[in-house]
Amino acid sequence: MSEKKPPAKKRKDKRWVTTREKILDAAIRCYQQNGAMNTSLQDIIGEAQISKPTLYRHFNNHDEVMSEAIYREFEQVVHELEAIQSRQHNISDMIIESFMFCLQEFPRRPLLKLLSQRQQLSQLSHLGLNADNLVGQATRFSQPIYELAEQQGALREGVTLKKYVEWGTRIIMSYMNLPAEEQNDAIEMRLLLKRFLVSSLIKDEF
Repeated sequence: MSEKKPPAKKRKDKRWVTTREKILDAAIRCYQQNGAMNTSLQDIIGEAQISKPTLYRHFNNHDEVMSEAIYREFEQVVHELEAIQSRQHNISDMIIESFMFCLQEFPRRPLLKLLSQRQQLSQLSHLGLNADNLVGQATRFSQPIYELAEQQGALREGVTLKKYVEWGTRIIMSYMNLPAEEQNDAIEMRLLLKRFLVSSLIKDEF
């Protein structure tokens, strides 16, 4: 008995999603090789090995490709952070390892690195990417830890979610824009985060 094929519409939808993901994968490879601001739509078409009409069936322009690629990068980071946080045994380690991941991973992702540069960020404002938008994404990263710390009574007095997010975002952006020597030493960096970041947010007994 022959295997029953899925309906044509479902097969078409699956192909459409696969092609769209293929285009985004190609775009990110181009951004890694050439830099996000030096990549053209034709570069992406060539890397994806598709025709121009195929790309335009999925995206209206390069801005739309870049915007979706950025948000996909954010989604991947959120999932990876959730996995890292779930492996930690206390609030302090969750904070430290989350920041270590961000400091190590963001510079490797050209689109996220781009967002740390104020001049470049202003050029991307037409994509709906601005400081408020970045704070919203940072809140997604931070909220699970903050809520757990709040439930456990671990937060220092006066630490709100807004302050937690703002402080953490400033630290990450500062290190991305002005790399420091301790970033090359994971042990030293963890100690630094524990002494100056964790201690400002979390009570000593935690």
